[in-house]
Amino acid sequence: MQVLHSLVVLVSLLASFLQCTDALPSPDFGVNATINPARSEVLSEALRLLAAFNEVSDVSVTLSSGTTILTQMQTAIVSVGRKVQSSGVTLTQRLQTLATSNGPSIPGAFNPVYEAIEALNNLTTNGLNTEMMSIRAVVPSYVTQKFNEVFGDLRRALGQLSGRLQTLERDVRNARTAAGNGNPITSTHVRNNVSAKTQSDVTKALVELRLKVTEVRYMVWTMLFYLKDADSFLQDIVRQVNGFGNALSFSLYQFSEGMNRLKLTVVQYSRSAFGCSLAEQNATLVQIVPALSAIANFSSTLQQPLANLLTALTSPSLSSRVNSFVLGFDSYISGRVAASNLMRQFLLSQTCQLVRKVLLTLISFGPQNEFCFNRFSSRVFGIYELHHNCVSKCYEAELDRFTTVAQFLQHAVDVLLYDVEDLADNLSVCVNLLEGRTTCIEQYGMLYTAVLREFTKMLNDTEKLYGEEFAASAKRLDACLSSSQYTTLNAIRMNEQRLEACQQYTT
Repeated sequence: MQVLHSLVVLVSLLASFLQCTDALPSPDFGVNATINPARSEVLSEALRLLAAFNEVSDVSVTLSSGTTILTQMQTAIVSVGRKVQSSGVTLTQRLQTLATSNGPSIPGAFNPVYEAIEALNNLTTNGLNTEMMSIRAVVPSYVTQKFNEVFGDLRRALGQLSGRLQTLERDVRNARTAAGNGNPITSTHVRNNVSAKTQSDVTKALVELRLKVTEVRYMVWTMLFYLKDADSFLQDIVRQVNGFGNALSFSLYQFSEGMNRLKLTVVQYSRSAFGCSLAEQNATLVQIVPALSAIANFSSTLQQPLANLLTALTSPSLSSRVNSFVLGFDSYISGRVAASNLMRQFLLSQTCQLVRKVLLTLISFGPQNEFCFNRFSSRVFGIYELHHNCVSKCYEAELDRFTTVAQFLQHAVDVLLYDVEDLADNLSVCVNLLEGRTTCIEQYGMLYTAVLREFTKMLNDTEKLYGEEFAASAKRLDACLSSSQYTTLNAIRMNEQRLEACQQYTT
């Protein structure tokens, strides 16, 4: 009997334990009741949702160009990501708390989640106005429109989650009511009042919300990577501009060096010729002048032209002409250097707008922005090459022309030497004649009077020639550089129009 009594007591205790186990399960959704699969699924989806929200701001890019519009947008977008992430993390934490909550009341368990949903809803409605205004100040409305679209999808998903949680709350209340206040909620109460569909709908709403969060992450990440690409593009542009400046400076250096070599060649040739050959002929003429003066008809024929020639052939006179040539050359080169320095500033100012448009094409998130950016960004670099090639050809053409002028000046010096040498030789013949000197002077007088006059005129004309050539070359080079500017401007305008057409065509 005692054994039987012990068995009865044991069975009674076991039954009581089982009843207690059914009455005090793990706390779910504000009540002491097992609500599965909602509890486990909400917990697991909340963790996935937490990871999704954390990923929204889990990106970092470094901008190195120091461009204000890029850093302004970066600051705004990073702020968007962090605020959404922070609000979303709060929501996921409260979802986890809800799934394991035992109250003390059902509303007390659900309300914090509703508040977190409302907070995230308000954030995406008007809590990011400052960031959106900062973005709109830089780019057209495409970016903010895209953000508003994904925020709208996010709010709809939040609304759906809120509605399905409210349905779950209602069903849990019904289970609580069915059990009676103070009485344990059994699995039967849960089965009869909290349907599997209600629980499944909550899970689906969480999955849908997570998908919308990934859209926000896509916007934040994509915009930041666009900014990084734009920053790299600007750094490449800076390198290209510096390279263009160096190439332009080198072309100008080559031109200046080439011109200076020509100047040095002409000056050295002239001074060598004047200092040696011409000095020798001049000395011969000076020596025979007394003998020529003794000839009766010398004063009426050759005396004045020869005196003019000897004056023109003096060292101070020749040095003055050479120095005038050097000064003209130096003035010409310095003027071209000054004009060329303006070319770099011209290109920078003219390409600035195109660079900005190409840049904004990418970060504006407009239709086919990546396609249009990739297509036209490379063309910007080509403009610098185009302009440099045009300018270089201008310099090369003028250097070739001056090479010809320098050769002509050397030939002119040779002609002058030949004329003086010929005159000295022939007049020496007249002086050395024992008979017929008067006739000789008369004959040569008729021939050389015109030659001597033209000789002086030739010296003056040669000096005038290179002076006018400097002036003509300056205008010619300026015209060529101006033409290269128009060629560059045309390329810039054409690319701007095609860039706009690219965006319109793909709209």
